[in-house]
Amino acid sequence: MTTTKKTILVLALLLLPISLSFAAPMHGQGRHGYGHMGYQGEQLAPEKQAQWNAIMEAHHKDVQPLRDALWQKQIELDALAVNPNTKPEDIRVLTNEMMTLRKELQAKKEAVHAKIRQDVGVDVPMRGRCAGGGGCYGQGGRGMWRGMHGNGMGY
Repeated sequence: MTTTKKTILVLALLLLPISLSFAAPMHGQGRHGYGHMGYQGEQLAPEKQAQWNAIMEAHHKDVQPLRDALWQKQIELDALAVNPNTKPEDIRVLTNEMMTLRKELQAKKEAVHAKIRQDVGVDVPMRGRCAGGGGCYGQGGRGMWRGMHGNGMGY
């Protein structure tokens, strides 16, 4: 390897942690404590913040079984997709079940936003295509990945 290539490699390896240090503080911002969920940056009074936290805590407990079921179905779908003996009908049934779960998550997401609007007085923007941080999982990412690393399914 030439000296120039070694120098470039060393510089790249040195700059990588520095560049990642700028991105890391923003990862998952607003996910824990529910204090900054993208609602126009409004600051809430402590009692309103407590209401917000209680509503979100209850919401996450409510949707966790749906998230788990959706995750289980995704694992099943992944297994069926690589099996050459899988019938298309099996995949169709499973994807329809997943769509039903996503619709349930979306309905719960809309309900929690309405409750926050009514009880806390904050209009939370709807994000994602359906229920669940990420398509159906909140923001960013792809597929179930959004549920695991984005805002989470159900929000």
